[in-house]
Amino acid sequence: MRIAERVDNFVAAHGKTVLCVLWDGPFTEFLNDLRQGRHFDQPLTNFLKEKQLPYVDLLKAHMADSLQFNFSADDYLKHYYVGHYNPPRKPLSGPCHQDKLVEMLGPKPVPYRS
Repeated sequence: MRIAERVDNFVAAHGKTVLCVLWDGPFTEFLNDLRQGRHFDQPLTNFLKEKQLPYVDLLKAHMADSLQFNFSADDYLKHYYVGHYNPPRKPLSGPCHQDKLVEMLGPKPVPYRS
């Protein structure tokens, strides 16, 4: 959390913004989170919300996505995640990043202007 705060202070001092992408964690933790419906880095997400730092939470997206399937957590990961995203899961991560990036841009790219 201190690192995120220091990074934000640094980029703000230079007139920039950084987007934190939360995903990387121990594979066993991710699997446990899916099984138990918990979030191993909840204190970090709470901190980012409190500080109003922009972030994308891919673990949360995966947890919501896994509920759409009649798979166990193990089968979900075996089928869709092979140490990295395989093609069926790329559409899950892309929009998560894209939507947040577009929200942060000013002016917005022409296709995203209403």
